[in-house]
Amino acid sequence: MLESADDSGAVARTPFMVARIMHTGETALFATGEYRDRFAKVEGKLLLAERVAVCDSTVTDTLLALPL
Repeated sequence: MLESADDSGAVARTPFMVARIMHTGETALFATGEYRDRFAKVEGKLLLAERVAVCDSTVTDTLLALPL
């Protein structure tokens, strides 16, 4: 969803869902949330300047280090 835009860039939010598929074939919901993105206009193009992933839950598997 585009939140704002002007001549210098834009701000948007995008929901995400990550599913984990185990070696047994079982699928489990791993994480949900939204990306909060800031785009900057550089040489006439909008480029991603910042991305923050905000998860819906504060509980995550502590032994995993996976980029969202």
